[in-house]
Order: sequence, then C-alpha cells, then structure tokens
Amino acid sequence: MRKLNISLLLLLVPAAAQAAGFGGEARFVELYVGHILAALAVLTAASELLTRAKPDAAKVARLFWNWLLLLSFLACAVSGLLLLTPLGGKLRFYVFHLHVWGGAAAAWAGIYHTLKRLRGMVN
Repeated sequence: MRKLNISLLLLLVPAAAQAAGFGGEARFVELYVGHILAALAVLTAASELLTRAKPDAAKVARLFWNWLLLLSFLACAVSGLLLLTPLGGKLRFYVFHLHVWGGAAAAWAGIYHTLKRLRGMVN
C-alpha cells in the first residue's frame, strides 16, 4: 500500500507544478515538461505494478530507473555547461530544450529514487 501511495503522489507532481505556475504555464506547456512528467508518471505506475505482479522484475525496474537517473542527469549537466558557451540560434534552442527535459527527467527519477529508499534513509 505504501508503494501505491508513493506512485499516486508522483502522479500529482505535474498537475501541482502546472497549477503553481512553475515557470509560467505557457512556458511549461511549450517545453512539453508536463508531457514528459506525465509519461514518467505512467512509467512509474507501470514499474510499480510490474514489480508488484512479478517480484523478479524489481531488479530490471531498478536498473531502468538508475540508468534513467544517470543519463538524464548527464544530459542536464552537459547541456547546462554548453549553455554557458556562445551557441548560435537553433543549436542554443535545442540545447536549452535538452537541458530542460534532462532536468525534468532527472528530478523525477531522483524524487522517485529517494521516495523508494526513504525508509532506509531515516532509520
């Protein structure tokens, strides 16, 4: 039941961020951040359901989330550093989008990772 509560909490994050006007609602939608977070919410729910139905799949799900966290963090970090350089027009546009999308995915995966291991962190 506790895992289900965590999944439900994570499903509410995109709606809460959009309702709070995080980054301006138009900008939030324009950058597809809500879409990315919604897709990650679906993946989170699927991951939880899969590991509940097949406990052997937990290792595969954990590996997926660890790789997603690492790759999204690297995408966000590298693109953030690239934004400090003088990039031209379209390339800057694409790097900025990669930075935002990588940051959104890294934040989601990091929050999910932390919530899954919270009991071990506070004991």
